[in-house]
Amino acid sequence: MKMTVKPSELTSLEDYFIARDVLPKVLDEVEQFNPSFTEATTELIMGHAIYMYPVQPDFTSDAVVKAYSERIEEMLGMEPSYEADPNVKRWLSEIENDIAKNSL
Repeated sequence: MKMTVKPSELTSLEDYFIARDVLPKVLDEVEQFNPSFTEATTELIMGHAIYMYPVQPDFTSDAVVKAYSERIEEMLGMEPSYEADPNVKRWLSEIENDIAKNSL
């Protein structure tokens, strides 16, 4: 997605929905099933937030929370238990692929 933004019109990264709404909820979930993974979770999600800011996808914050929670379960070798929307999961995979391509 291409967009033109004026930096003076942007809010802070902390106000971006991923940092404000998604991260705290995912951390709450991760603390329940693997508290030792909260730091890695924060790094993963904030890395995505920095990369995607200020893009607003057509997904609810709750749908993104489920997709991140399920993605983290998969990373830990657990069976997915959140019934995340496949479109949101695909979006997360696309973010990760884009980051990987652009970091080479």
